[in-house]
Amino acid sequence: MTPKPKDDVESTACLDVVVGTGEGQVLVATEIPLQPPAFAIKEVVKTFRNVTCTAIRDKVIVTGTLVKDINFKTFEREDCFDTIPRVCGDVRHCEVEIPFSLFVDVRRARPGDRCEVVVAEVEGEIDELREPIPEKKSFRVLLERVVIRVVVRVTRRTEHGWGASGETEEE
Repeated sequence: MTPKPKDDVESTACLDVVVGTGEGQVLVATEIPLQPPAFAIKEVVKTFRNVTCTAIRDKVIVTGTLVKDINFKTFEREDCFDTIPRVCGDVRHCEVEIPFSLFVDVRRARPGDRCEVVVAEVEGEIDELREPIPEKKSFRVLLERVVIRVVVRVTRRTEHGWGASGETEEE
C-alpha cells in the first residue's frame, strides 16, 4: 500500500443503506363477547399499537396489536309512538386488543439490521353476528375475521470513507 501524502484528508460517514423491503398478510379471527347483547353495530374504529419488527436471516418477524373500539346499540324495548315503530336502548362500546404476528420475507436481511414498519393496515374484514337472541332482536357475540397487511423496510448501517481525491471506499 502506498502511503498517502499529508495533505490528503480522509473522512468517513455512517449511512443507512436499504437492504430490502417486503410485505406480508395475516388472517386474525376473534370472537368478541358483547355485554349487554347488541342490537346493531354502529361503528368499529381500528388502530394499531406497538407494531414492531426484528430482522433475522432473510426474514423479518412482525408483532403488534390491533385495537378495535366497537360502538354498538343495545335493545331495551320496542314500541310505537304515534304509529311510528321504534326500538330504544343505549349506545355502548367495547374495546378489544387483538395481538398478531407474522413473518415477512426480506432477502439479505440479517440479525442486527434495522427494521421499520412502513405500513400496517386492515386490508379486509368480515363480521359475523353470533349467538342471536331473537326475542330481543340482538346477539351476544361478534366474530371478526380481519386481514392485516404489513410492509417493512430493512436497513443496514455501513461506514463509508472518502479520500481527498473524491474516491469512496466502503469499509
